[in-house]
Amino acid sequence: MAGVVRELKVSIEEVFQQFLADQRERLRPKTFSKYRDIIELFTHCLNEYASSGLAAAERKRFDQAYRAKGQAHREFCQLFGPEHILGNLGEFLNYFMIRKVMAGTELLQAAGTVTKRLAKWLSERGYVDEAYAAAAAEGSGTAAAVLPRLRVLADRLQEYAAGTAVRGAEQRVEGHFRLVRTEVVRVWVEDQGGAEYGPIPLPADIIGRWRVGWSVSGALVNGRQGWRFAEAWNGYPY
Repeated sequence: MAGVVRELKVSIEEVFQQFLADQRERLRPKTFSKYRDIIELFTHCLNEYASSGLAAAERKRFDQAYRAKGQAHREFCQLFGPEHILGNLGEFLNYFMIRKVMAGTELLQAAGTVTKRLAKWLSERGYVDEAYAAAAAEGSGTAAAVLPRLRVLADRLQEYAAGTAVRGAEQRVEGHFRLVRTEVVRVWVEDQGGAEYGPIPLPADIIGRWRVGWSVSGALVNGRQGWRFAEAWNGYPY
């Protein structure tokens, strides 16, 4: 496992308990409650999705423990150690928090901030090496800055789409639309299959919030005046 200093006989669940205990000592109660909430969400994400990335032998071990009845039953965070934490940060921040939690700007920023501190703490405690933790912390710091902006972008685009009538719509396409280029009041996007749509007129304030490479999930419709956004749901940094 990349970045592991040593595999310690401690579970992710126990590591998270240690982390929160340390943070409780240094944080105000209101701030600590945010840390606790983020760790609870991260735990849920790991228990639900992290097993999909396991190697065959580990997956077999997980399946047996997860399907066991009674006291033998184990969740992912009870069965595996801290070597599995940082490798799942990307899915937590860039998918789970956006798509499953549908978090607002404050919670999205907190998720980046808390996991950045978690990455550094894991290195300080010797669970992962310093370089691996530093790379993860950098990614979390970026998420803390970018994810709230993407939430605002998606909300503003939805407001605009809801207030814009589309005449003679003949085609509707739903999916993730990545920004590929812009003009002053027009954009071009492409879907996950590489099909391009545009020009799509948008207000300058929305275009100013959107960066090339960022995506918005939603729906496009094609009418008499060409392609338009009909709905916008979430923003993603990819």
